[in-house]
Amino acid sequence: MKNVLLVGGGKIGIAITEFLTGTGEYQVTVADRDPRSLERMPRQGVTLKEVSVTDSAAFAAAVKGHDIVLAATPFDLTPKVAAAAKQAGAHYLDLTEDVESTRAIKKLAEGATTAFIPQCGLAPGFISIVAYDLAKKFDKLRDVSMRVGALPQFPHNALKYNLTWSTDGVINEYCNPCESIRDGVTIEVPALEELEHFSLDGAEYEAFNTSGGLGTLCETLEGKVENMNYKTVRYPGHCDIMKMLVRDLRLGQRREPLDVLLGREPADEADDRLSIRRPHVAQTFVARRRCEPGDVHAARPFVDPRNTLSCQVFHGRGRRSEGTVGASVNHPRPRPCRPGRARARSPRAMPDRRRAPAPSPPPRCRRRRDSGRCGTGK
Repeated sequence: MKNVLLVGGGKIGIAITEFLTGTGEYQVTVADRDPRSLERMPRQGVTLKEVSVTDSAAFAAAVKGHDIVLAATPFDLTPKVAAAAKQAGAHYLDLTEDVESTRAIKKLAEGATTAFIPQCGLAPGFISIVAYDLAKKFDKLRDVSMRVGALPQFPHNALKYNLTWSTDGVINEYCNPCESIRDGVTIEVPALEELEHFSLDGAEYEAFNTSGGLGTLCETLEGKVENMNYKTVRYPGHCDIMKMLVRDLRLGQRREPLDVLLGREPADEADDRLSIRRPHVAQTFVARRRCEPGDVHAARPFVDPRNTLSCQVFHGRGRRSEGTVGASVNHPRPRPCRPGRARARSPRAMPDRRRAPAPSPPPRCRRRRDSGRCGTGK
């Protein structure tokens, strides 16, 4: 059984811990500086350690005795975790998308006796493995295009995005330059550009340049493919809002306010609570749709014009209202009467609601018998 030290007890850390312990082949130790994060971790077969990566001596002592060190931390901490793993003689893996951090880790890996595997998440990571496996089956390649997006099934905010991983990583993707291959040469292109739209299974999406998704694939396929790019997939409208924040408001140059905005506005998946007001209307809606509630597409829900469906999402943190889900129609409700105002008016105050007499029709014109034209001569 291998001893694994997982550094970082966030949402991704919880998923990794459950996956590794479920195999029964690893003894997992989770290290994090936040005791609240450690409290959320699985307990069975897991050892918890409260330690900070910035405390070099304490963290080096925590790494000793482990065969594998897996970093699920923000990108700026990965070089420190990699240095401690090299000192302890342990294999190192991380999930970072940051290009500069990866370059620093590659330099640390020089002369190491163990494996250093950065960028082994979904993108970069799995998408690069799939792309390379397909690319090596061809003698000559012209274009390699990769489109990846982790999207919520039920978007309920203006960005139509739920933040389930590092906020700093998302900001890096939207602000840093993006690697790409054009005409066989590796170049850098700006993020949030080259917007494209496409439809998949009847749903509309958009894709645009983001940083770090290719990993080291440009180095691997340079000279073997004419054009290669990577774009992030989002629901329509997401790119315009991010460009307004990053470019127009210049928050890309001052990332602290952007970190606050993205850290609070896109609701965390675990905190979503869906409350449907007027449940009888919702039942009628689903019955006329003749499908299960899970079959209703969230991005473009079907709204029967004969019904009204109003949904609102509340969060566990302070019961903060997030907004309506999809399209909604305001339900007409009678205005309640105030106390003491429900008495009838006197007959004199009642307006005269009798219909005015209808105007008499214009007289028919007499036609001349000889010409058949109207008597007015027009």
